[in-house]
Amino acid sequence: MTAAEAVPAFIPARVLPGGGNFHSPRGLFRFQAQHVAEGYLRTNPGGEQGLAIVWDTGLGKTIYLMALAALLFEDGQIDQVIVVAEKNKIIDWRDDFERFTTLDVHVYHGQGRQKRLEKAGSPHVLISTYDTLRTDLVTYKDVPGRKSKKAFDGPLMDTLGLRGRRSLWGFDEITALKGRGSQRHKAFDYVLKETRKTAWQRAMGLTATPIERDIEDTYNIGRLLAPARSLTVGEFEKVFTSGRDIYQRYVYKPGASERFGDHFRPICLIKHKTDPDVIEQFPKQIEKALWLPLEPEHRQFYRAVQEMLFDGDGVPPKYEDLALTILRMSAGHPASHLYAHNDLSKMIVDIVGRDRLLEVPSTKSIELIQRFKPLIKGQGEQVIVFSFFGRSVLRCVGDDLRGAGFTVAEYHGGQNLAQNEQAKNTFTSGNAEILLASDAASQGLNLQNAGYVFEYESARTYARRTQRINRVHRISSTRASVSCYTCIAEGTVEEPIARKMLQRNKDHDHLVGGMIEDGYVSADERRLLLGFGRKG
Repeated sequence: MTAAEAVPAFIPARVLPGGGNFHSPRGLFRFQAQHVAEGYLRTNPGGEQGLAIVWDTGLGKTIYLMALAALLFEDGQIDQVIVVAEKNKIIDWRDDFERFTTLDVHVYHGQGRQKRLEKAGSPHVLISTYDTLRTDLVTYKDVPGRKSKKAFDGPLMDTLGLRGRRSLWGFDEITALKGRGSQRHKAFDYVLKETRKTAWQRAMGLTATPIERDIEDTYNIGRLLAPARSLTVGEFEKVFTSGRDIYQRYVYKPGASERFGDHFRPICLIKHKTDPDVIEQFPKQIEKALWLPLEPEHRQFYRAVQEMLFDGDGVPPKYEDLALTILRMSAGHPASHLYAHNDLSKMIVDIVGRDRLLEVPSTKSIELIQRFKPLIKGQGEQVIVFSFFGRSVLRCVGDDLRGAGFTVAEYHGGQNLAQNEQAKNTFTSGNAEILLASDAASQGLNLQNAGYVFEYESARTYARRTQRINRVHRISSTRASVSCYTCIAEGTVEEPIARKMLQRNKDHDHLVGGMIEDGYVSADERRLLLGFGRKG
């Protein structure tokens, strides 16, 4: 028997209208086809073990993985695909694979998932969440003479036959594995190390923003994807850091982000939406900050909270992290403390009183209502409003907007998967004018029916800001322009947070920008777009 005859024949699960095993009504853009070919060739046995697919949001990373999977199956190069995503994305991944490929797809999630998988047999594509796979792929047991528990194969490793099978791993928003001390990271580190011992594994990390807080995040991702090219932890610390601060965070040497970018880029396939070959496929993106002086009563309330937290003996150590959250909530919507489950918010409610909190006007709600009347009622636009505080601030904003006559849908972590899916469908079908969204909706959702995104408060990281904006700024959009407004309450904790986001934007530029192309919005340019030039 020849080697070719030994490879099991690929049997498609269905027939697609366009023929072949992958079909898209728009076809592939040239850069997509080139990167699929490059990913295929570079990750052949003996080459790279994995790559970071660093495409700006909206360029079609899902399309990339599906096309690559279909091609690898056609050529008998893989036995299965495992897509790992956050919970709110798994249904979208399933729907896309079923729509665009001939592959047999199975969602592995929820109660009874093991039995359903056993009944399904051996699908081409298994889609699951980071936390479900972390639990089922790895188990931990006590070992005599060892202080910590040792990792062993979990039940799903056997069910899928991962040892000995050639897999294509697709890590959607791989920054979910940025912390190498996390259980998530440790679990997938174990699985990839073990499966690579017996069969060639291809690992693709999909992200628009491989750096969130600092370059350690990106280093940890690189260790998983391409360990042969990665520095050891000791080497990373020696080359790029000069120790740790009092909070045990790395202190980086001058120029570390630029030099680490030179180290990381060789395992990347990078594409910017401002590149000459695709820029015309996108609507014009307008970014602007709304610098809002607090209304007198709102300002008085904010200062009272600030004094309560920081005057006298200052914040008790156990509340130091919470104090920042309390100030952000107070700058956003005073009544949000009524719905927050923390000790300091309860204290504020006790001191101020429920009725009084409901009377204090929210500067930002007033601003949104004034802007939305001509946009939504006058022009028929749809709008997305993002906030970090889905269960408290957005609840209050929703009450204000409904009271002003707008139809509103809500998408946040306080709702289950079905409720969020219904909210998304209500908005995309045009039955809600406004989608109020926490960052649970900032990744993966295609919401290009909206022309406007409002950040109720600035995202703390450049990565999160990018994800928010690009729910509407996508390559398949037919709009001439889309707009993003960031609300910043002047004289509050929101100003330094927005500046920190811009610093992380600059780190991202160093990491994946290389020679910045014409049209690329750099951190310095974004600083001026957001009005920081006048703020010093």
